[in-house]
Amino acid sequence: MKSSLPSQKLSADYPLSLVGRLTWFYINLLSNIISLPQFINSPCYLFNFSLPSLQSFLFNSLDSAKSPSRFLCEEYLFREFVTLFRNSSKSNIQVYDFGCGGSSILEIIDKAYTYVFNTDDNTKVTYIGYDPYLPSLNFNKSPGWLVINRSSDFSPDYMKNESIDIDLSVSFSVLEHVYDDIKQLNLIATFSSCQLHFVPSWCCLFVYLWHGYRIYNPFILRRLFLNLSEGLELKVYSIGSLSASFTYIVFTLIPQVLFFILKKVLHIHIYKDVVRLRFKYLYRYFLSKSVLNAINSRFFPSFLLLKIA
Repeated sequence: MKSSLPSQKLSADYPLSLVGRLTWFYINLLSNIISLPQFINSPCYLFNFSLPSLQSFLFNSLDSAKSPSRFLCEEYLFREFVTLFRNSSKSNIQVYDFGCGGSSILEIIDKAYTYVFNTDDNTKVTYIGYDPYLPSLNFNKSPGWLVINRSSDFSPDYMKNESIDIDLSVSFSVLEHVYDDIKQLNLIATFSSCQLHFVPSWCCLFVYLWHGYRIYNPFILRRLFLNLSEGLELKVYSIGSLSASFTYIVFTLIPQVLFFILKKVLHIHIYKDVVRLRFKYLYRYFLSKSVLNAINSRFFPSFLLLKIA
């Protein structure tokens, strides 16, 4: 049971008492503070790899009401799938979705496939989704080139013992919900040649609050780096900026806090995303300004992309 933050035994995915909430916040805040020296003397795997700013949207559109971080992460994941499909010479590309939930990345895979391949191409994609609490499938299309396998049994432990060579393993805001994240990453490496994990950065401690076990700051990333199996290489990419976090705070966080107070005090229930939907044109303007041509910030990223190969 190797965790990148072993002192944190509390998960905010479950109801916490006031003491539990304060303990959760203290442990994560302390790890953020311990991280500060590494911003000055960054190790080789941290911050030396920058993702290009988005000059145009290839996957997402501004009709989206998604948060800026979700918007950006999906856009970069789409581009990673495009690169995979273009560079692979295999007739069957295998993708492993760790903590797949409703398998929302199938939409990204579908868009990337149709972006790269013609209708007469024979390349197949096998999608393997794992989630211990497997919900219903969130994908209505059934293209002939795609094989979908989803099960609560397809854990990294299970996959390690199967004769399956995975080309790319992906997780989207999952690792922070897994206590033994280091162990799971090392297990995935036994059957997958490349891993992409989108995780909340240290800024998310103050933006999202009480989310999973941890946020990923340089202190935690160093522990992860030092405990990866021999031969594995970690690269950390920043995603988002202060402007993206500001957009989230104005249109999502502040309304959610106000709606929570109204619910507790006046018993009025208001949908959490109503502000983004009610003022959708204004939100799209802020969204485009915060993600298009914005440089991904080293100090104020919304999310991080961990690439392990």
